[in-house]
Amino acid sequence: GDIDIAGHNLDSTPSLLRNDSPASNHYLIVRIQGVESNRDGIGAIVTVETSASTQIREIRAGSSFLAQDDIRAHFGLGGERVVRRLAVHWPSGQVDRFADIQADRILTVREGRDLLP
Repeated sequence: GDIDIAGHNLDSTPSLLRNDSPASNHYLIVRIQGVESNRDGIGAIVTVETSASTQIREIRAGSSFLAQDDIRAHFGLGGERVVRRLAVHWPSGQVDRFADIQADRILTVREGRDLLP
């Protein structure tokens, strides 16, 4: 949940923006692996639902010129410790659904299969 940013500046040195704030909130990071869809799950939609909110992320490649965001989906959960529902809508049309997932972890969803630690 502690996201840092590395950036390249034209005709200058790279920059590193560190997040050193206290980690008082919860998070879930979802990495996906396509089987029928492309390996990285580009185009997949990941939805996370807690008792407080619903968040949606699209897995994308190439976010800017000569740049790439983290291919994993990061969800800030605030005070929520459990994700009620997690759904991945794959480019192939397959939908994987999971429930009652503990926060503060990185997990992998493999298309058509169970969650991997």
